[in-house]
Amino acid sequence: MRQRMPSINALRAFEAAARHLNFTSAGEELRVTAGAIRNHVRALEQDLGVQLFTRIGNRFELSDSGKILLPDLRISFERMESAVMRLHEDASQQVLTIRALPTFASNWLVPRLPHFKTAHPDIDVRIDGSFDLADFSRDQVHILLHYDDWEHSGLHVEPLFEENVFPVCSPRLIDGIPPLKTPADLREHTLLHVDFHAMSRDWPDWNIWLHAAGLDLANAREGARFSHQSLAIQSAEQGHGVALGSAMAFDSLAAGSLVKPFDVSIKADLTFCLFCPTEASNTHKIEAFRTWIVAANPPH
Repeated sequence: MRQRMPSINALRAFEAAARHLNFTSAGEELRVTAGAIRNHVRALEQDLGVQLFTRIGNRFELSDSGKILLPDLRISFERMESAVMRLHEDASQQVLTIRALPTFASNWLVPRLPHFKTAHPDIDVRIDGSFDLADFSRDQVHILLHYDDWEHSGLHVEPLFEENVFPVCSPRLIDGIPPLKTPADLREHTLLHVDFHAMSRDWPDWNIWLHAAGLDLANAREGARFSHQSLAIQSAEQGHGVALGSAMAFDSLAAGSLVKPFDVSIKADLTFCLFCPTEASNTHKIEAFRTWIVAANPPH
């Protein structure tokens, strides 16, 4: 039969007291009083039927029995602490923090995350919608989804899609009053602008698109302005004007809440990419997301 084990609290108190050879220091470590440590040690000695400490003058020393008990007990507590630490580390390793441009996060990524979660129930995804780039050595971010218009040497880069920019609007505007049949009809419609410089300094705005379409509109800078492309797309869906859409508008186009009034688009000369530290690119959670997002076929 297995011998009955003493109280774990008593063993812990002895182990701390034996390391410090001081009940007060042991109590501070375990956040109890020196008296509580002394009582635990006394109870352990009674339980085991041995003396664990001897007093020499004003200080304590381990007895022969204490010297026998301490090494294996210390190893046991170290292994328990290590096991708990590995458990916490394993749990934290399954958290995947993704920083993504807000429009991509809200319009494409978030609606599809349940599919990733179904395929990888062990990975807890956290989305950080932000225009900011990621400092992987400082930020608690594992993956960045952004355009490739910045210095990113030393990182693993996974190209996802290239961008084209084109007008989008509600289907109601096509045959409305005034109608919207040709680019020249934009003179009679509200243009919805986005501060694309927050997203990319190279992103085409209405002036660039109009120039590419051969138009010179006096009211090109007039109209509503938005900080996020998703807000401009939402306003266009509600029939408030014409926005410049991109891949982020593809779901709305597929659903029919937006249409392309004319087939004139310009290349943004930007590639939307997945960035992550090279040394972490093959870890389970990052490789799983990389494989999934490529197979999910982001808009292009």
